[in-house]
Amino acid sequence: MVNKTTYKNNRKLGRKINDQFRQLVLTVAGELVKLPELRDLDLLTAALAQLSLLRPQLRRVIRGSDTHCDFDRKTSHLTLRQRNDLARDIAMFDTLRLTEKKFAAVNEAIKAQICFEPRPLYLPDPPAYTSQYQMTEALDSVFLALHKLANPSQQAAAARALGCHQDIPLAPSVFVEDMLAAYRVWLAQKQNHPARFLDIGCGGGVKLLLAEQFFGRVEGLEYDVGYAVAAQSVQDGLALSNIQVMQGDGLKFEAYGDYDVLYFYKPMLEAFGLGELEERIAKQARPGCILIAPYPRFIERAKELGCAHIAKHIYIAGMSQTAGDILRAKAEQMGIVPPRQPIKPQIASGLWDP
Repeated sequence: MVNKTTYKNNRKLGRKINDQFRQLVLTVAGELVKLPELRDLDLLTAALAQLSLLRPQLRRVIRGSDTHCDFDRKTSHLTLRQRNDLARDIAMFDTLRLTEKKFAAVNEAIKAQICFEPRPLYLPDPPAYTSQYQMTEALDSVFLALHKLANPSQQAAAARALGCHQDIPLAPSVFVEDMLAAYRVWLAQKQNHPARFLDIGCGGGVKLLLAEQFFGRVEGLEYDVGYAVAAQSVQDGLALSNIQVMQGDGLKFEAYGDYDVLYFYKPMLEAFGLGELEERIAKQARPGCILIAPYPRFIERAKELGCAHIAKHIYIAGMSQTAGDILRAKAEQMGIVPPRQPIKPQIASGLWDP
């Protein structure tokens, strides 16, 4: 039998740690939601240090929390108020146990999001002899093979006559790198709504599945009827309600200004209407719209069209290069983890929830 005094002392310490931990986590969360340049780094660092100092006490309380089982077996003689108090204590100990279980993972995640130094939007490609390079090559090759399965259609004669480029498979590692860079630029723009993304010349629509990992609403525009049907069948087969495919002519499309992010990977041949399409996109895009154009030609075209070059394949419509450089610096302070599925309540992280 465990001494009742020991149990009471452990419960008292548990409540104290619970309150201290909760307040420190709120302090950390309050600083993390601010823009990097507005954070109080001294306060943030001190709060994280205090959380680390609390961890040994947290472990000690958890080890002693099993004593509640001895009293739990004798609840028949307790008053209703005592039973309610006991239930709250048990819930508190369970919360502390879950908090300790998640301590290392959440603490590392927090540190990863604190940008004491800028991180470039694009990292250098890994050398060919590294395992990272080999893994990327293997994944890219499989994805490109699946791209052919997702869109078995041959380019339609009407699309070819108009000057549309056939469905070009782009390595997913390149595309995802662009998506993450664009997402960090989006965060730096301090927008308060989910970004609306359009792939101009989406082909079989496979890249829309990747874009959906980063942006709230994803749409594809495709002139070739066969390609558009194939793209929509992929989305229908996966029942993705936030992805839509439209069949239409990019040279006649009037709604580029409705989007926050526009992606185009040479949807037309240069000898035909690529220049006209680029001009139409830049003219309609609202100022601040993120343009993603992963082909060399657009670097010079961006200057002609009044777009700032942010980094590699990322541009901003209607922005001076000076303003673009400022935006890039802010984007390099943004975190590198995109949102995916929200955390389910049943796997919440105890006191880490904020």
